[in-house]
Amino acid sequence: MAELERRASWSRLHRQLCVVADPVTGTPLIVPLWATAGALDVPVLIHVADPAAFFDPLDATNECFEELNAHPDWQFPSPPFMKIMTDLKSLVSRHRGII
Repeated sequence: MAELERRASWSRLHRQLCVVADPVTGTPLIVPLWATAGALDVPVLIHVADPAAFFDPLDATNECFEELNAHPDWQFPSPPFMKIMTDLKSLVSRHRGII
């Protein structure tokens, strides 16, 4: 466990890992992480998405227009915000024993 704590004290996974699936099995790539964390009783914290406005079109109606206009690389047009939230809900529902 000490080795696990040393190696896993901080890991950052890209949000796409939650929605990208193995091309052969169709299983989301994050599933083995969840299974291993559950088996080892290790907590997993997830920052799923940025504000919803970061996924909306960059126009005058976007509540974060000025911020995103200054930092266009902060905008995430795909996948849509609600898809990320739906995928997270699905992931959590499949792994209730570890959450």
